[in-house]
Amino acid sequence: MATPVPCADSDLTSAQIAQSDAKGTLNSAINFLNGNDANSTQLVLRWFGRNDQATVATVVSVLSRTSGWVANVSLYCLYNNDGSLTEPITAPDGSIVLTDSAGDTYAYVLPGDLTKINLGLAFFNAPATGTNSKLGAIIHEVTHFFLTGNTDDIRYGKNQCLQLAQQEPDSALKNADSYEYFIEEWLAQ
Repeated sequence: MATPVPCADSDLTSAQIAQSDAKGTLNSAINFLNGNDANSTQLVLRWFGRNDQATVATVVSVLSRTSGWVANVSLYCLYNNDGSLTEPITAPDGSIVLTDSAGDTYAYVLPGDLTKINLGLAFFNAPATGTNSKLGAIIHEVTHFFLTGNTDDIRYGKNQCLQLAQQEPDSALKNADSYEYFIEEWLAQ
């Protein structure tokens, strides 16, 4: 994996906008959930498999802690801010193969480092909002921190997350993509 560098120039600006939008969106979603109307409970049921008071409270708690932390992380890029990173990989025969380790990556965080999000080229190619967006990726990653949601990557993808909610609601509450899709769908309403 590439050594991340601090994002700069237009990449930094783009990522900071997503970071700021994530904080505002999270706060609005929390207010929506605290309204406890039919729309909010239906959306919680869809993405987390239950909509009882304890489930809604858990979702609100994760979103609240995520909102409180999202502005505290630094934004790092998995390339030298020009999109051209390739890394030498030694093949079994000793030859050097160049691979683009940043191209298919949206983002990731390291469990022991609560200070940064590492962003790949897929993040910068994503839409600002909507499914698999910059805003959603930021929220997804910040829920991983033990101070926010301590989520895992149990399932990826919209259909897999919906299935997880139906089959394993407790796991859905610990799945980062479930929070991302919940927020992205709420925002699209």
